[in-house]
Amino acid sequence: MRSSSFYSGALFSSVAAAIVVAVACGNPEIILPPEQQPSQDAGTDSVPEADSSLLDIPNQEADTKDEAFVIVPADKVIDPVQPGETVQFQAISVKTQEPIEVSFWTVDKMVAGTIDAKGLFTASGVAGGKLEIGAQTAKHQATTSLTLRVRIRDNPGGLDAATQAALEAGQAGAGATNTPDTTFRWLYPYDQTVFPRGLPSPTLQFAGVGADGYYLHVQSEWYEYQGFYSGSSPERLAVPSSVWEGLTWSAGAPDPVSVQMTKIHQGHVTGPVTETWDIAQGSLKGIVYYNTYDDPLATQNGQLDEERRGAVMQIRPGQHAEVLLGGDGTCTVCHSVSANGERMVLSAGHVCNKSFVLSSTGDATEAYSDSCANEGRHDDTFSFGGLTPDGSLMLTSASMKREQPYDFFPNIASVDDDTGPRDSKLVRVDSGQIVAAPGFDGVVRKALMPSFSPNGRKVAFVHYEAGLGNTLSVMDFDPATHTFTNLRVVYDAKKYGFDDLYAGWPAFTPDGKSIVFQVGDRRDYSTWRGGEGQLFIVDVASGNEQPLAWLNGMNSSGSYVGTPQEARMSFEPTLLPVAVGGYYWVVFTSRRPYGNMIEESGEGPDAPTDQRPSPKKLWVAAISIGSALGPDPSHPAFYLEGQDLVSGNMRGFWALEPCKQIDQSCESGSECCEGFCRAVEQDGGTAYVCVPPPTNECVEEYEKCVTTEDCCDADDGYECINGYCARPTPVK
Repeated sequence: MRSSSFYSGALFSSVAAAIVVAVACGNPEIILPPEQQPSQDAGTDSVPEADSSLLDIPNQEADTKDEAFVIVPADKVIDPVQPGETVQFQAISVKTQEPIEVSFWTVDKMVAGTIDAKGLFTASGVAGGKLEIGAQTAKHQATTSLTLRVRIRDNPGGLDAATQAALEAGQAGAGATNTPDTTFRWLYPYDQTVFPRGLPSPTLQFAGVGADGYYLHVQSEWYEYQGFYSGSSPERLAVPSSVWEGLTWSAGAPDPVSVQMTKIHQGHVTGPVTETWDIAQGSLKGIVYYNTYDDPLATQNGQLDEERRGAVMQIRPGQHAEVLLGGDGTCTVCHSVSANGERMVLSAGHVCNKSFVLSSTGDATEAYSDSCANEGRHDDTFSFGGLTPDGSLMLTSASMKREQPYDFFPNIASVDDDTGPRDSKLVRVDSGQIVAAPGFDGVVRKALMPSFSPNGRKVAFVHYEAGLGNTLSVMDFDPATHTFTNLRVVYDAKKYGFDDLYAGWPAFTPDGKSIVFQVGDRRDYSTWRGGEGQLFIVDVASGNEQPLAWLNGMNSSGSYVGTPQEARMSFEPTLLPVAVGGYYWVVFTSRRPYGNMIEESGEGPDAPTDQRPSPKKLWVAAISIGSALGPDPSHPAFYLEGQDLVSGNMRGFWALEPCKQIDQSCESGSECCEGFCRAVEQDGGTAYVCVPPPTNECVEEYEKCVTTEDCCDADDGYECINGYCARPTPVK
């Protein structure tokens, strides 16, 4: 690792959150295994002289704060850690071997504990694993590790000792008279799912005849949880937030998490049934903007009306969805968002076209609107256009004359509105002005669902007049001259003998080397009326593609999400423009079941209710970083918590948050306009704020880079992907 001023790319919980989760489990029993002896090695890292103003540290005289130092104790291990247990760290001068004062102390996992201005670390007892303890002066920084093992035994369900013992023994130890429930199995989450940090805890869902009690056993290298709970029917268990934070923040990479559930019903024990999950070493970034129909938040006075008015919702991963635009009785949908999260275009009521400026506070300010005077005029010119990464330009999605039986709106392949059949044009988002596009004008007429690469130098689309929907094409784009070149086909269903499969909704991976897209059986690209679809990935350079089988719901044994048809219900992908935790992340629409909370799949009800929700929902899946030419890079998907459970939700656009200015609070460099989020001394403590680009330093994870050589951990496989340093996918 090369040196940089101290920074951790991990996303932190607040001090208050750390305190809350520390007491969330009540008074769990702590199991005490034999002590482990810590090593005595210390870590230190000296850096070139830096402008202390970047750290908000007063100038110091050339005494102890100018000296290189190490941190003691070094590489300490506490096994197990007690809630409230403390460790006193000191900075020791390399020159004098005496303690020195430092400007501030940091810890990279505040959910595991906090550290004060004097170097006193206090454990929460909630999360463990390997922590990085850091200290900073104006000229030097040092780090060491602190490893904590968490062991928690809890009984929220109040199960008696005999029942606990029976559950721990499992059906194997239950004796000859035991009759297990042969229908007991996992429904959700899926085995082998990769979860990021920072999300709400999932609800574990099972098939079965019911339960009187559960035993949940979660274990990874540095975390173990044993919990006893009351039973339920349908069989569900909401994982406590403290347990979820503990296991996700304790697990390293690679460090698979074993999750076992055992139940007892009428005295008979079944299980354990086991799954294994992986935890990505990062929290998801950005905002997902999606269309909703029937969400009570987006309807007038909370009442669903007969015309099922739509709205654009926004959801930050880990939070609840909010209405961004709509909810006023109009159908405000069919949006697109720029990769930087600062511009949105959409169809307002299908009668006019608008663009908006998005802010970091979650507001949308109208920047442009064409004539909306005639409500009887149908115009979808801005619907599903492709925005350049900075949101200044849009390549519009074309339309053709409407064809039977596609007699409904919106209809991607044949939107016959009052403007007549439309060719694709390059337009300025804030004025609607058409821009000359050499190499595209007169070459391509009907580009459907266009999508620019994150660096803005490629664009993918369905070249409809050339392939009638069966093909996916790519062109190079010069943002400076607006010139398009090198038109080529990267996917063609007809080469496999299919003329009734249609490619659509292309979305580039953050490195721009691959495209994730939908292959479906409806010419109008809709997800309803029995439509089926799967997501594929294609390598742009070679044109070789493969289905994302694990994402779609398929493994070597067939469909693991239900029926074979339910593994063909994946549509409309977009990707987060940056890699997080060693993975790319795709959000997509699916009509699959959601455990036993939404058992219906496919079309679903025309008017969803609490008793019968719509199965049309947003799901998220991890994709391993690397070539699309190797084995299937996808992983099983998870339900995006925070969206309304009843409403029909679709077409999520994933973008970064509008960037923050210097001195605004931040959690990672990808949030900052300048690309750097650093620890500073503030109000007697430590805060993370956006700072100007430092000089003569390497770049940490999520910070802006030009080449891979800029990344501090390039020797460990970190890469510069879409202008940000990203860690590699862990090797199991």
